Amino acid sequence: TSQRSSLPTAAPNRASDFAWRPLSTGGAVIVGFTNDAPEMVVPPEIEGRPVVAILECAFNHHNTLRSLTLPASVEYFLESINDAPPPNAEFRPFGLFAFFRCTELSEILVAPENKRFRSIDGVLFTADGKTLVAYPVGNPRTEYVVPDGVETIGKKAFYECKRLRSVALPNGLKTIENNAFYGCEALTSVAFP
Repeated sequence: TSQRSSLPTAAPNRASDFAWRPLSTGGAVIVGFTNDAPEMVVPPEIEGRPVVAILECAFNHHNTLRSLTLPASVEYFLESINDAPPPNAEFRPFGLFAFFRCTELSEILVAPENKRFRSIDGVLFTADGKTLVAYPVGNPRTEYVVPDGVETIGKKAFYECKRLRSVALPNGLKTIENNAFYGCEALTSVAFP
């Protein structure tokens, strides 16, 4: 399995393609996407504010989205605009439900300079590789081997990944969070080490 952070393949989408809100911390949170393009590259800033967060429901039901690239500036997925953590808070990739019913999303890519997240074979992980944050629901694989070093399968990480039939978990896995495999209708095998 490749342990790479994928490079963006296209220029960022226009800021006008995104609905966003300012955060009290000075950054911006993406709250929606107004374009039906199959490839989305989130810009690192909008109107001079760094894009530091994505709202939990930002891309829900975006059925034409196939590839998403996060910039280096994105640090959090937020459950609400009001739950931005204070500066220097312990990092936790909470609230990930941003890709609900993005049925064609086959890869989530991350700029290599991102200090919070990385992509391994199109799957979103924390930068240290210890938490699998999100598996793209439209990925065509039917089998997936979670990489060694992963300790946590995040909340809703495989939510409604209907093509997956088997998942192999690594040695050292400590936690499977709520609803991690919810709606994985074809899943017949989860192999524990």
